[in-house]
Amino acid sequence: MNKKKVMKIIKIVLIILLVIVVLFLVNAIRNFIIVKELKENFKQYTSYNNYHIKVTSYETDGTRVILNYYKKDNKEAVILERNKDETISKILMYNNGTRKDVFYDNPQEKKAELNADLIIEVQLYDYFETQTDLQLFGGNMFAQIKKINYNGKECYSLNNSFTPALLSKESNEVYIEKDTGLVVRTNIGSIISEREYEFDTVKDEIFAEPDISQYELIEKN
Repeated sequence: MNKKKVMKIIKIVLIILLVIVVLFLVNAIRNFIIVKELKENFKQYTSYNNYHIKVTSYETDGTRVILNYYKKDNKEAVILERNKDETISKILMYNNGTRKDVFYDNPQEKKAELNADLIIEVQLYDYFETQTDLQLFGGNMFAQIKKINYNGKECYSLNNSFTPALLSKESNEVYIEKDTGLVVRTNIGSIISEREYEFDTVKDEIFAEPDISQYELIEKN
């Protein structure tokens, strides 16, 4: 093979590599513009203190977990329902601003813990959290992002997007609503979770606790 043919092959290879690099950079910039817009759209919810979030999760063994979280000012209520093999167990948590109470309700027993130390909190979170522009670019340069219609809403599907909100090493897919920046679905490993939102609809009645006389009190040591 003469020198001219070798140079021609090298030139073709370099052109192909250059095209690949350009296409990669174009896609990376496109991804950055999309996630930057989603992050900006979410900002409208950072000051909300009256909202309801419903999270429905499905596991591979057929278990379904439904979590309803209610917040109004400094009050919180959580209703967690686990359904497996048609057996339903519930955990109800209440925070009235000064005290946290938890109620356990399953087919075998009903127990209550007053002045509990823990309550589940389901925040309105920015999927991209406090990432800088550089982190947004780097964390999404290899992501696959496409427009989809999900439950009648225009969303983006993000595959393998890296974010501090998702530290799992497993493959992931996240659906984020385009106009709000709210996460509406996640597929992390084998668990699929769907999220629904309501704003300014939570009433004081939701924070009324169950009749304590129906529960056995858990004594603290």
